[in-house]
Amino acid sequence: MRYLLGFARLCLFFVSGWTYVFVLAINALLPGNKMRRSFLIRQNWAVFITFWLGVTITKFGATPTSGHIFVANHRSYLDSAVILKYAFASIVAKAEVGTWPLVGWALKLTYTVLIKREDPISRKNTREQVRNLLDRGYSVIIFPEGTTYEGPGIINFKPGPFQIAEHGDFPIVPVAIEYSLKEDAWVGDDNFLGHFITCFGKWKTHASISFGPELRAAPWQENHEIATKWINDETLRLRQLYA
Repeated sequence: MRYLLGFARLCLFFVSGWTYVFVLAINALLPGNKMRRSFLIRQNWAVFITFWLGVTITKFGATPTSGHIFVANHRSYLDSAVILKYAFASIVAKAEVGTWPLVGWALKLTYTVLIKREDPISRKNTREQVRNLLDRGYSVIIFPEGTTYEGPGIINFKPGPFQIAEHGDFPIVPVAIEYSLKEDAWVGDDNFLGHFITCFGKWKTHASISFGPELRAAPWQENHEIATKWINDETLRLRQLYA
């Protein structure tokens, strides 16, 4: 029964994904503020898909409205949907994700910033794209760990988003994400289809998200230290909720 439910939700994921891409493609042809509309479409899809995948989310803290850099720990491919349910924002993602069928098309149609972390030119272009989004009043979600990590706690954050924040005087909001089961994290050599069916074969997947205090007007090293400690401590606190 569990695998049947997981497979049914996988089919729903792909059908809704194709519908989502079709709507985004129509949006790209229409006049007006395509970027803002694409963010709204993506947010509505995040609300839809988390509901139908049986994801119950407990939220802590207030969500800022615009022009913020959200720095979050990274557990799973589900993290983006969990954040986007509450945050109206663009995302910085690994360039290889942009090559995935369906997912890659959706990312490009929603103005996702794709980065090759090992390429200094790509990192420079990413910083410029992020600053442009922030200057226009949009928020950006960044996962500074650069990879998924099952926890407990987090791994070292890369300095990029904190340096951007210092140079442009943009506010940073730390975000902690945790799941009730360690197995809900998608790490290492996990097969996507296998993990998806196992994870969402459960009737419910429980997630928690916590938005921290706004950080600004400080050297990037200071905000890096504060955000890293806050997110690490908060993920440990959230994990205890499921103990």
